This record gives sequence, structure tokens and C-alpha cells, in this order.
Amino acid sequence: MTAKPNQLNEIYDNIAAKHLTDKDRTALTRDGVPILLQPDPVWPKLHEEASRLMATSDPDSIEAMDLAKRWMQKVFETTGGDPDLTQKVRDVTRALNDNPTFQAATTASNSMTEFVEQAYAAAIKAGLMDRPEV
Repeated sequence: MTAKPNQLNEIYDNIAAKHLTDKDRTALTRDGVPILLQPDPVWPKLHEEASRLMATSDPDSIEAMDLAKRWMQKVFETTGGDPDLTQKVRDVTRALNDNPTFQAATTASNSMTEFVEQAYAAAIKAGLMDRPEV
């Protein structure tokens, strides 16, 4: 069964209410729709690449670090680079990925997020990305 958009919106609203302030939710909304629910042609490509790299590479490979750089640039585009909001979006994303209805509607997973986080840490260690402000 494919989830209907209103089901995904309801799941998102319930999860977002636990992690985001009203100000956060406003910052993550474009044209009245939460950015995390808007189709973006970049994400499926990043997810596909991450799936491939998870099967063939280590997170500290050049390819994985390059993916992490592009992935995090996309995240920072969504959050405006705000480290607190970035952390909150990570928490929302993890909770969404734990939801079976959401799992069926996305190509992302928490194991994918963990792989990218490891590759991101490797890219910072290698000097390919700046350490985020805390």
C-alpha cells in the first residue's frame, strides 16, 4: 500500500512537533509545505549513490567523502547552515526513517544516514570539509 500525501503530512507533523519549535518549522517551510516533504530530484540520486557506496566502499573512501560533502551541502541548504536546526532535522529524519509508513515512501534509511555521517566525519578529518560550528 502506498502512503497518501496526507498520511505522510500527518506523520511528519507528529514527529516534527516533538523536535522542532514553531520558528524551526517556519524556517523549514516553503510555499506552505514542509521542505522535508517536498520532492527534490537531488535526494533520490544521493540515496542511490549512498546505497551503492554502502555496498562497495568504506565511509572513509574518497567517493564516500565526496558524497557526504554534497549530501551535507544539501542539508545545509535546507537548514541555512544553522547547526542547531541541522541537528533537529537529523533527529526528525531519523524518526521518520523509523516509521514504517515513511520507510515505504522513501529510499533513505537510518543506516544510510549513519554511513553518510561517518563519511562526513572522515571528510572533516581529511580537511575536505570544515568542522561545523557548535
